[in-house]
Amino acid sequence: MVTVKNLSYGYRKNKQVLHDLSFSLRPGMTLLVGENGSGKSTLIKLLVSALPAKQDVEVEVDGQTLRGVALKQKMAYLPQGFEIYPTMKVREILRFVAKAKGAKADMASDRIREIACSVHVESFLDQKFKECSIGTQRRIGIATALIGNPEIIILDEPTAGVDPKERIHFYQLVKEAFAGKTVLLATHILDDMDVLADDVIMISQGRMAYSGAYRDFRHSLDGHVYEIPTEALTQSESDYVKRSVLLGNYEGDEGRLYRVANRETSPDAADRFTSVKPTLEDIWLYYQEMGRNG
Repeated sequence: MVTVKNLSYGYRKNKQVLHDLSFSLRPGMTLLVGENGSGKSTLIKLLVSALPAKQDVEVEVDGQTLRGVALKQKMAYLPQGFEIYPTMKVREILRFVAKAKGAKADMASDRIREIACSVHVESFLDQKFKECSIGTQRRIGIATALIGNPEIIILDEPTAGVDPKERIHFYQLVKEAFAGKTVLLATHILDDMDVLADDVIMISQGRMAYSGAYRDFRHSLDGHVYEIPTEALTQSESDYVKRSVLLGNYEGDEGRLYRVANRETSPDAADRFTSVKPTLEDIWLYYQEMGRNG
């Protein structure tokens, strides 16, 4: 179990980016989600010490508090833009990364091939990195993350720029390659959540909007999303709409409708309004709005 407590960060005195975030990561896949600019990349860079901070971020790993080098030794980090010497061959890249992580200079060729095979890049070992497709370059990045057998894997937008077909293969690869490890994967692609997530951490404007099991997240608005005609609302109905999170406003078969989410207890809401099944986008919008409102 990995635990982070009361993490805050600001680039300037009056520019707070992260606000007192606390969360836990259990073995499996935790997706870090939120709108662009919500603070996902800042959070990740702090965890991997890629961003200067006034003091080291403290993370509890299996009950032991770690910081700095001791923490980095437990982690592997794959940034969104995995960049390395473009003219290097894939085999050379894996040897280079292994040496940087403290492995012997002559890391066994069979181990390099074993890692390459695990992410399906063995046929590219003698090809230059720049000659590989974006999808293959991402798989090479996954291979470098596996070197050294880290306990914690942090991936920043690993499917950005990957076409839909390649992304499906990437999902399966990530599941297989990191089975049994603690993985934090940042994404803004909703499909990633449905396919990959065991747990979800959502932040909104640097504040915690949700943290917990994905199954609970996916069903958290069941019975709480309604479609309400915009015209001829009574005062009490209008007040209910104002207390709700507005998910949409669109033209229905019988006129214009509000689509709202409201988790307050309202015994007669189901009688007055049309209850609808929440979509993943509904849930996303609801928690983003709740996070913005603190």
